Amino acid sequence: VEPRLAELTAFERLIRTILSQHTERRNTRLAFQRLKSRVGVTPIDLSEAGLGEIRESIRPAGLHNTKALWLKEIGRTFAERHGGLNDLLELPQEAARKELMSLPGVGNKTTDILLSFVAGRAVFPVDTHISRIGKRWGLFKEGASYEEMRGNFEEVVPGDERRVMHLVLIEFGREYCRARSPRCPECPVEHLCPWEGKLTLAG
Repeated sequence: VEPRLAELTAFERLIRTILSQHTERRNTRLAFQRLKSRVGVTPIDLSEAGLGEIRESIRPAGLHNTKALWLKEIGRTFAERHGGLNDLLELPQEAARKELMSLPGVGNKTTDILLSFVAGRAVFPVDTHISRIGKRWGLFKEGASYEEMRGNFEEVVPGDERRVMHLVLIEFGREYCRARSPRCPECPVEHLCPWEGKLTLAG
């Protein structure tokens, strides 16, 4: 049985978030479980494992050739870093952000997930579901940068509610405000939504 996300170490959460990129939850879960049982998910485990062993373990997550290279390099980085990831996450927010984003495979979203859910910072991670919802709700326009999207959500969502709202919006995007076949007629906030695309679904 996979542990709850809150029970993972900071390093395990980093690795799991990287595995989640461009794949579904069930594939992320399977890849992480296989990696943990076959290789282990500590900096030493990943730095000492063969690249092929990592690659085959995480195959269900997709992009396994690239992700395996990232994981091995991240393992090596933190195996050599005094204090590890926990020490990095205690840095001032912008310094922590800069260091996290210097890691292979770690972009804005992964960085903000760690800052929010592991370090407890009041940031608002934006994934593909949240980006889609924000555009349909008119919070920002098509082509907005990640920083603009995050900033706009942080303007309207109080700091102490951002983690919960992040999770709520992801589930809302999966259940109602889907990329394909959105369930606008059944949406509980349809009457507040300004998205013009919903008009074609009203029937």
